[in-house]
Amino acid sequence: MTLPLLPHIEDPIENTEDLQGFVRDSLHVANNNMHKSNDKDIQKGVSFLNATEISCVICAKKLKTEKKLPSFLRLSETTSLLDHIEYDNSFSGKRDQLVIELLYASGIRLSELINLKEEDVNTYDGTLKVLGKRNKERLVPINEFLIKMIQSYLRAYKSTGESKAYLLLTDKRKQMYPMFVYRLVQKYLGQITTLKKRSPHVLRHTFATHMLDRG
Repeated sequence: MTLPLLPHIEDPIENTEDLQGFVRDSLHVANNNMHKSNDKDIQKGVSFLNATEISCVICAKKLKTEKKLPSFLRLSETTSLLDHIEYDNSFSGKRDQLVIELLYASGIRLSELINLKEEDVNTYDGTLKVLGKRNKERLVPINEFLIKMIQSYLRAYKSTGESKAYLLLTDKRKQMYPMFVYRLVQKYLGQITTLKKRSPHVLRHTFATHMLDRG
């Protein structure tokens, strides 16, 4: 008579805890049957189940420590951010709007944003040259609306008669720094979303999410 190796499954296995319980029950049945029989297949089955139980524990631990999905704006919130917020018709207002648009429409990183220079903007080709991780340069496409926004900002930028190395400046005409951009983004995201996380990275993830949604 062939002795059963596995117990009868009453309910479907839906998660890691169910799988662990099933493996433990299987081990109990297999160990009992192994004492009643010299069947090598049963002995091999017990070894397999022991290994499976260990794998389940490791898998469960990995699942518990998995990172949460990144935060991003809903499409309606993005529309409000880009179309309904009123920015001051000044240097700082044009700059703030440009920062928000650049982070969302191009998907560039915070470090890439603050290191942009005027010479990195190619309005003819519609590209931005950015210096990314490990000092690798890449070209990022930008749309016509964003090009016009950059040109409008540059007119306000140059009306002061100052010439700076970096494209985006603080109110004191210094190169932007990370905390300045964080505060800027938090200010405007706070007007359109209830998300707890309101960082520049949220706009980058929103860009990626909407790109995937569009296929």
